[in-house]
Amino acid sequence: MIDGTTALLEETSAVQQDGALAWERFPGNDCVREWAAEMRRALDTADAEPWDLAGRAVVLLTEDESLCTAMLRRVAADAGMQFVNVALDDVADFVAREDPQAGAPAIAYLEPGRWTKGKSDRDDGDVASEKAKVQSAIASAIAAFDPAHPVIFVTSAEDIRSLAMNLRRPGTFDRFLRVQSPRTEALGEDIIDRIGRDRCAVSVTQVPGKVGMLFTREYSDDRRRDLALLRLRRLIARAGRPLEFLDLVQVALHGFAESDRLPDEPERVRRQTAMHEAGHAVVAVIGSNGRNIPECSSIIPSVHYSGVVVDSLQYLMESGDQVTYADMRQRVRILLAGRAAEELGFGAEHVSNGAREDLKRATIQAGMAFSFWGFAPAMERDGQAGSNLAVAGIDDDPFSASEEAHVEGLVREFLRIEYSVVKQMLVAHRLLLDAVTDRLLRDALLDQEGLAELVRAHGPAGLIPPGLVSAAE
Repeated sequence: MIDGTTALLEETSAVQQDGALAWERFPGNDCVREWAAEMRRALDTADAEPWDLAGRAVVLLTEDESLCTAMLRRVAADAGMQFVNVALDDVADFVAREDPQAGAPAIAYLEPGRWTKGKSDRDDGDVASEKAKVQSAIASAIAAFDPAHPVIFVTSAEDIRSLAMNLRRPGTFDRFLRVQSPRTEALGEDIIDRIGRDRCAVSVTQVPGKVGMLFTREYSDDRRRDLALLRLRRLIARAGRPLEFLDLVQVALHGFAESDRLPDEPERVRRQTAMHEAGHAVVAVIGSNGRNIPECSSIIPSVHYSGVVVDSLQYLMESGDQVTYADMRQRVRILLAGRAAEELGFGAEHVSNGAREDLKRATIQAGMAFSFWGFAPAMERDGQAGSNLAVAGIDDDPFSASEEAHVEGLVREFLRIEYSVVKQMLVAHRLLLDAVTDRLLRDALLDQEGLAELVRAHGPAGLIPPGLVSAAE
């Protein structure tokens, strides 16, 4: 039995009743909101039927497990119930506690793990026995539900079939609610609130969508997000100023470890790095017709890289999840641009090994497109769009030798062609490439507005309108 269960439930509830996020932070989840209302109504009666309909044990269907606790706190507040998050290691003790109604009325979120899975041939005897024991205890706890003192069990899963079949039946987990992950803007508002709006500059508070996109891309779960927030609070305290959006980008780039700035590379290496990163930035802007102005370009060295360019988060939000051939081709061109810039600036024999990761990612991107998406090299030409429609690896089957050879040939030819296109693009915009290189050598860090100014001065006329709203405005 978990000591102090009732006190824990009461303490948690007090916090959530006062601080649960508004439903506006969870758009697209009216079904979950209605479930909260159903439980609120069920509390007004001691009958069992309203609870049978509301669900004594519920599964939230989502790939974003970190979303569940925040949403359930809102549900508990609306329903007039207490909330407790039961860590995975505590699930067995929690469901087997001597007083199953402790803290009722309550919602208990059981973190998913091995106990949620069905039988597997890979389980040894001890694992199978422990799993069956926990599942049996959960089923017994749900069966002992008391309408006068309700404790609702909730867990999460990516798919209904992810939950063991013996826990998926009437009287156990028998209600399934599909949860929509919050839009990036809603997540950004939450992050800003957690940092403290008064601690954030307008470059942060005016772009919640970009803040949400950054956290979605860089921090996959609550643990990582909490570490990032703590890192940002320390940064604010040390800097003695409001947090700028570029600070968020820098923390995302450099990670949680704090360190002194590494010594600069020798001047020749530093110049080559600057031209490499300038190549990425220029092709990002030119190839997107000015829509992708990178958030920042940097040659500040870290333990992971000598330089980096971060795509416009606004551009990524507007692009969505759909990937067209043109999108894939532009991504590959950006990846190839660093090496092409080095060749242009220093000659083919002086190209460095700094493009290894770029080339790896370009190869993967093209390989996916030609293996699984039915794309073909140069499919913008008449007759090419239907030349590669037989996809490989169906149902995760291994590639045959002929499939591997076919895809490899397409990838190699595609990268060769696109590398030539990128070099031509950089030759055509050599003034801009040199201007970005020189600015990076001077300042080491170039933000979005600074890059936009260089494009206005040295790029194609009208590519970036004078009224561009940047992350710094």
